[in-house]
Amino acid sequence: MKVLLDGDNNFTEAFSEDEKKVLRKRLVGMILATDMAEHMRHIQIIDFKIKHHNIEKDKHNGHLIIDSSADKELF
Repeated sequence: MKVLLDGDNNFTEAFSEDEKKVLRKRLVGMILATDMAEHMRHIQIIDFKIKHHNIEKDKHNGHLIIDSSADKELF
């Protein structure tokens, strides 16, 4: 069944070709991110970003905290 072929259902109709490519890339990425075979790679990427971008984990709930104090100095 091709639901998007029906004009009433095609929410991408007004998108440019570049926007459609970005949407497709992100949707495929989200689906692939559910593959547990890639889980450790995703964890390594997150850990790298935490270590190198002033991000830390809250000790009580594990939420990520972004240190934006440097940004506040700009305003």
